[in-house]
Amino acid sequence: MSDATGQQHVTPEGTLDLGRGDPDPALLPLGEVRAAAEHLLSAADATVLQYGAEPGDPAVRAALGRFLRERGAALATPERLFVTAGASSALSLICTRFAARGARVLVADPSYHLALRTFADHGLTVEGLASDADGPLPGALEAALARGPVALLYLVPAFGNPTGATIPPDRARRLVEACARHGVRVVADEVYRLTGFAGPPPASLSAYDPDVVLALGSVSKILAPGLRVGWIEGPERDLAALAETGQALGGGGMNPVTAAVVRDLIEADRLGPQVERVRDALRARYDAVLDALRRALPEAEAAPVAGGYFLWVRVPGFRPDRAEETLARHGLRVAPGTRFAPPLPGPRDDPPVAPAAEPHAERMRLCFAHYAQAELGDAVGRLAAAVREADAGRPEPGRNL
Repeated sequence: MSDATGQQHVTPEGTLDLGRGDPDPALLPLGEVRAAAEHLLSAADATVLQYGAEPGDPAVRAALGRFLRERGAALATPERLFVTAGASSALSLICTRFAARGARVLVADPSYHLALRTFADHGLTVEGLASDADGPLPGALEAALARGPVALLYLVPAFGNPTGATIPPDRARRLVEACARHGVRVVADEVYRLTGFAGPPPASLSAYDPDVVLALGSVSKILAPGLRVGWIEGPERDLAALAETGQALGGGGMNPVTAAVVRDLIEADRLGPQVERVRDALRARYDAVLDALRRALPEAEAAPVAGGYFLWVRVPGFRPDRAEETLARHGLRVAPGTRFAPPLPGPRDDPPVAPAAEPHAERMRLCFAHYAQAELGDAVGRLAAAVREADAGRPEPGRNL
């Protein structure tokens, strides 16, 4: 899904913003998109500018399906695809149709903060699941399902936001199977699935149960976020229900013109090379951030990732949420870990409550997708300087103030 920082949308002059979640403009293929748009609009057929079919143009879904099946989404046939205006609109559409106000939604802890905002906008009750480096614990999911009806389980299973981690196949299968037993839909936010830089893409979660999983995708992280083209891959009965929503019926299909541009890029074999270009850039930038952290901030802790946009970093004793002014003095922004903390469940039959201790207080999400290697090295140097300044202002242990 798209990823505004929750701060000001305009980065101050001279500031490096590692809290953002968007690609480097240098990676956006302006020439290829221009050529595809010119090819599309030079045709004599003006119906491309007309309202479209609610689930998306059949030719778009056919091209998109071929592209996805070649990259690990074995079930992405045209009949199982619904074109959306990005993954954010897909999530909102799913909430509208499949989660009544007040319904419970389960998420990993930590979880993508703007998905949490979407659930709040729909009046849903969000509960975080205890998680480790491999994602939500199956036991925590089973316990939550036993406490009462659940509408959705929301996951970012591949190169996730904010941690960058990928749920291993065995655990992914257990999570999906548990939801299937309880009749709970799994929303798999897979917008980073094609950004892996250490091997083939992970399988889509729909592979574990095609009747339970709604897998979200988008061109935002691999092509251009401004196109606002995404999709839902899922069971035909669910897609038919989505097509009957007011949002789908009133829109007459979502973004048919830009979706047709994406189709042209696929059919001209331009999207595949663009994905490889993005993967290569992400690999180089990830290596640059790790190297800079080792040199400038060796006490930093960060689990390795194999794709995506993010590192989930901890510096012992440093609270990014309380150091925004310090970071700003050094010309830097980060995304504090507290932003990604969902409510955790209270005692049985009680509503979820925020825990007494602030979770992820020493964590921060650092994006390595938006800047080139030299700027990333500079950003880590600024982070190290901010940490040293914060350390200097911290009272000595045992000192009486």
